[in-house]
Amino acid sequence: MSTNADIIFDSLESHPLQNLTIVQLKKELRFRNLSLTGNKNDLMLRIVEDNIKRKNEGTLDELNTLRMQYFNDEETPSDRNLLMEIESLRKQVELLSNSATQSPLPMPPPSQIDLNIAAILSQWKRKNNF
Repeated sequence: MSTNADIIFDSLESHPLQNLTIVQLKKELRFRNLSLTGNKNDLMLRIVEDNIKRKNEGTLDELNTLRMQYFNDEETPSDRNLLMEIESLRKQVELLSNSATQSPLPMPPPSQIDLNIAAILSQWKRKNNF
């Protein structure tokens, strides 16, 4: 399913790209691994030329799928950070559990550690509509 952005970025003419900002054009060019230099007309022309090339090669439709994956991946670093934080807390729990039998240092009560993990999991679930 194509979005409005897909339709605009798949244009074989520069006119539909006129309403986009330079930042939006550069973001699309970065996605396509094309040069980001030049004025707005240069950027639009580069996208149109790439579209014509892809249309001739039969790969223009694949670009929409790749664009969705690329920009979805771009929006999820906070999820990755949460998962890394969960893993870090698990390792801390494991280290603390192992050191409790070997060290006379006081260990925080398990309930406190569990609350940290629960808070991170709950935040992640809310963000991902679980």
